[in-house]
Amino acid sequence: MRYYKAHGREEAVAYFSPAESVDGAWHVFVIGGNGRVIDHPDPEIIGQDLKGDMGVDSSGYRYGDLVLSATEAGTWVDYLSASNPTLDGSEEELKHTWDVRYDGVIIGSGWYE
Repeated sequence: MRYYKAHGREEAVAYFSPAESVDGAWHVFVIGGNGRVIDHPDPEIIGQDLKGDMGVDSSGYRYGDLVLSATEAGTWVDYLSASNPTLDGSEEELKHTWDVRYDGVIIGSGWYE
């Protein structure tokens, strides 16, 4: 959030998009006002819609609705995910995200157990 506030949307997206921006188990993502991912270190996730299938984990839990309901005060969201950029995508792990609405987007920071 600090980087986004200091440098603006375009520079923050460019900074956090590359896989090199992942810090161990931590990474940042940005969701646009339309519910689509506009920034994520996994390029296959960019453009996906949290209101659609992407926002439902393998257990049927609709985590996307909670992420999209984030306010300026922020919200915690936990769900199963196979998109850990440090793994090959064949395993699911519990993912934790802190999501905050700011400047018309949702900025999230996520990590895996």
